[in-house]
Amino acid sequence: MTEDDIDAELLLMEHLSDLGYTDTAIPEWQEFAEAEANGEYFSGWDDILPIIVTNRLPAGGIDDEGMTDMALMTTVSIGRNRQEAWATHRKVSARILNKGMPYEVIQRNEAGEILGTVLIEPTSVVEAGALEPDFDPDNRFVEGSFWIPISLRF
Repeated sequence: MTEDDIDAELLLMEHLSDLGYTDTAIPEWQEFAEAEANGEYFSGWDDILPIIVTNRLPAGGIDDEGMTDMALMTTVSIGRNRQEAWATHRKVSARILNKGMPYEVIQRNEAGEILGTVLIEPTSVVEAGALEPDFDPDNRFVEGSFWIPISLRF
């Protein structure tokens, strides 16, 4: 495995996969937006909730020594209601932060093949968690962001 094989989004999805359905985009977002615009509950996610969306933000990168990729990652936790969204977000945060200890994650490619194991150095919080702004009082989206240092020493 080389640094070119490391995909921070796929790595984080793998790490969080037992907490809910993980993806890099909100599934069926157009159908959700239509239901939301009509003031209706969108039931299309009921079989996969909670949903955890991960994305890498345009910050950080590989350090000068080429030893660590500092990935600024954001997560959005979606639940059946605000309470489930917050509960999922708390689990996601605890898993990513790992009580300040390093941990290993299996890196898979998009086909699901195992490429190797990656060391995640101690992580930190950028945004601890916030509901996405919305007119709906039952907003089901909680966002958080984290610095995730990925070791390139293999």
